[in-house]
Amino acid sequence: GDLMVKERKNFQRIYDLTERVLPSWVDTSTPDMGDVGRFLIHRALNAHGLARAKEIRDHIHLAEKNTIEAVLRDMVETEEVLSVKMENTDNMEYYLLPGTLEKTGARKKTNMRLELLSPFDNLVIQRDRLKRIFDFDYQLECYVPSKKRKYGYFMLPVLWGNEFVAKLDPKAKRASNLLLVKKLLFEPGFKDYDAILSPLSILLRQYALFNNLDGIKVEKTVPVFFKNMLQKSLR
Repeated sequence: GDLMVKERKNFQRIYDLTERVLPSWVDTSTPDMGDVGRFLIHRALNAHGLARAKEIRDHIHLAEKNTIEAVLRDMVETEEVLSVKMENTDNMEYYLLPGTLEKTGARKKTNMRLELLSPFDNLVIQRDRLKRIFDFDYQLECYVPSKKRKYGYFMLPVLWGNEFVAKLDPKAKRASNLLLVKKLLFEPGFKDYDAILSPLSILLRQYALFNNLDGIKVEKTVPVFFKNMLQKSLR
């Protein structure tokens, strides 16, 4: 176009002539579908680590199914992308970048960071993939009627090291300036409650501080006995 947005001030767009906004060296030609497919594949695999063809397509919907699959075949043939199969996934074919294997091999198994993830994090955004690879059943239910919710209004996945260990439903109580832990649901089979207590307490304090809240109240945990353990640790 003749004009482009140069900047914004107080939410107002400020326009200028295109030649004064867009440098002349920028390539504005339309890329062919092969280039688009290669770009989207790299974006998806950098975000997810490894993914099936459908999951690559679902990451950003800008190319047709046949385009992604054709470019994937070419990239596998030139070893720009690797094709692998995982155990316990019905022999499904996954794709990853060569550097991903190197990073995985170099990563220490002792990394036990505890994280609260957004429902829109790349690791969890594709729920079927999450269930298949991590055996973690998760959904965002803030748009689901309360009587039909399985877990809670705004459940956040809890990642400990390389395992999903719990779901947390937090709520900011602004009137009392408290972070309310409405529900903390540990995954079936989880047993390391003593080990997770300290890092979880630290994480919740950080989360409360991030949301400008002074205190934390634990309302419900599964298993029940962990509620008193956690509340005592947070004092």
